[in-house]
Amino acid sequence: MSTVPSSNGAHPAPVDPATLAGREHDPIILGQIFARSGLFPDITRASQAVVKILAGRELGIGPFAAMSDIHLIDGTPVVGARILAALVRQSAIYDYKVVEWTNARCSIDFYRHGEKLEPTVTFTGDDARRAGLDRPNRDGSPSNHMKFPRNMKFARAMSNGVGLHCPDLTAGTPVYTPDELGLEDPDADVTLVPGGATGADDGVGESTKRLAADRAATFGRVDGDLTDAALEGGYEAETVVALGRFFYDQPRLTQLTDEQAAEMAGRLRLARVQGVGDKRLRRMAAKGLTMVDRARAREAADLWLTFRAADGGQDTAAV
Repeated sequence: MSTVPSSNGAHPAPVDPATLAGREHDPIILGQIFARSGLFPDITRASQAVVKILAGRELGIGPFAAMSDIHLIDGTPVVGARILAALVRQSAIYDYKVVEWTNARCSIDFYRHGEKLEPTVTFTGDDARRAGLDRPNRDGSPSNHMKFPRNMKFARAMSNGVGLHCPDLTAGTPVYTPDELGLEDPDADVTLVPGGATGADDGVGESTKRLAADRAATFGRVDGDLTDAALEGGYEAETVVALGRFFYDQPRLTQLTDEQAAEMAGRLRLARVQGVGDKRLRRMAAKGLTMVDRARAREAADLWLTFRAADGGQDTAAV
């Protein structure tokens, strides 16, 4: 049985691993941790975080991804396009293929048990104009659709397609993208790279292209939010790759699913809040990779990162 440091000079108190495991899955405790982290501007109370975590469980989404990509507006689940795409792609029943993806239109084919569903779901510039998406915001700033037309068309097409062809993936609950409810979409500027898409030059500025090139040189074609989280925390590419191998058995970051990338980004941000530096995080991953019971090592690592890292607990105890 492990121990936790005492703050009053007494002998450390024993900690039951079963108790820690229960805390890891308790939405109330997780909600309190996420609310205190300050990483989620839309969360002002622990109860709000708990609701998001529980909504994520209903959809089969982990707590990190739920906190990052689910928003609750008047009881309505508002889900980012990456989460919707991940639900489809990870389903044993459904799949999708992007057949066209340009500034002017996005067309997606959906499949059930390998057979194409009709109709092909398309969102065009005309649809955007009818919805008023091509107009500036009230403060005069460009709307997300004006700044990121390809990504926003993909988001709308994916949302429409899930509602039309795969409603059971969301337990029959109507699901909208933030853009559809007039909210800022946190995924709007994330470069989506759906397989099979054909797109023309999107007119991205030279500075943006240079930034993307710099990131690509370090991380390759990796989920934008994961790259941002690594850069924010000062974590080296080798460290993030080691974490990907440890937590997901993936030798390359480009092989992570959308949900795995979102979870990894949340894990890196939590590590930054907990004061876990690059070397410490890499050491944790390296030790975890040597463990025979990898599933138990992963659970222990997340427990340590969530509950003990800020207390200065040894990272070797995590695995």
